[in-house]
Amino acid sequence: MVIASIMDDIYDAYGTFEELQLLTNAIKRWHAEYIEQIPEYMKLFYKLFLDFYGEKEKAMIK
Repeated sequence: MVIASIMDDIYDAYGTFEELQLLTNAIKRWHAEYIEQIPEYMKLFYKLFLDFYGEKEKAMIK
């Protein structure tokens, strides 16, 4: 739930249109290499996002 709240804040209050396009493309591609294309303040969120859903995926496979 925290990740959704942070994402909502980024999209509603902080990101410019161009920055949000980069973040959206990174999320669509779902790969860590795209972290270099997004602004610095979004990098921590993107890493947490990938880690969180990566852990959920591993748990579902078990």
